[in-house]
Amino acid sequence: MKRLLTVLLALLTTLCLTFGLAACGGNGGGGDRTPSETETPDKDKGGDPSNPEDPYAEYSDILKTVLTDNYYIGLSKEYGSSGFNGSNKQDPIPYKFLKSQGYNVDLYKNDTLSCLCVAYTKEEDTNTLYLSVKAEHEYAGGNYYTNYILSYSLTDKEYADLYMLHQYKYRQASYFIQELDNQKTAKIESAVNVDVQTYNDIKDIYPTYPAIAVDNTKYLDFDFVYVKDATYFEMYVRPSMYYVESFIRTAKMWLFKETTKFSTHSSFDNNILKMENVDRFISVDMDEYRENYTGITYFNSQKIPISGNLLDKIQKAQ
Repeated sequence: MKRLLTVLLALLTTLCLTFGLAACGGNGGGGDRTPSETETPDKDKGGDPSNPEDPYAEYSDILKTVLTDNYYIGLSKEYGSSGFNGSNKQDPIPYKFLKSQGYNVDLYKNDTLSCLCVAYTKEEDTNTLYLSVKAEHEYAGGNYYTNYILSYSLTDKEYADLYMLHQYKYRQASYFIQELDNQKTAKIESAVNVDVQTYNDIKDIYPTYPAIAVDNTKYLDFDFVYVKDATYFEMYVRPSMYYVESFIRTAKMWLFKETTKFSTHSSFDNNILKMENVDRFISVDMDEYRENYTGITYFNSQKIPISGNLLDKIQKAQ
């Protein structure tokens, strides 16, 4: 009898410890955190690839996080499964990178300042994604952009997810870029400060020059990649995606080198390029400009109509 009581007492102690530990445990998920505050996810977050019933087994860790993290789920509910990407919170903005550079990302998330972003790959290289970022700031002379070109490594599975999301114009396409930046370290390829009015003047005037608008491209965009001083700078010239309701598009990108003797019409004070008369600049070598270009593939999901929500599709299939 005494032995039986001892066994029963041990069993009750084990059960109490088991339920006590379970009660102390919390639920996972992202809560109300932003991508810039997300920890490095577990390798198996979002599902077990060895489990054929796992609805996320075919996806990369980046897309699994986008589909399971409460932050992105909340964004999808807030903005719906279709419609138009119109807020910076929805856009493919590298918030973790900007925060690491000392930016107040809330000014972008609440649309106080603009941040223009578009992703692309070069030629046949699908394992490197480039992100053109123009993050707006205020200064005494007005506003200026810090024009970054960032690059991120991609695995084959990550590239397949990136392509699929943009191909079907899913809501998660822009979130994928946010989470890519969140999980990986961006490499800064270039960073140049340019006055916003200068940038806008170039966008308005340069496409009217046939020598610059190669292939009769009506709308162009420009990435400043190097400034020596007030008399010399370099920039990439590429077709603008702002007027195109396409998530994926192949295009050409040219390197434009400019110089001028009219330094009185430009300045490079406090590392900010500002030009009073953008048409006073001339190209160093137009033949070199026209004949040398890089093929790029755009993955564009900023300020653009979307066609659906991948999470809705997965849940309906279950």
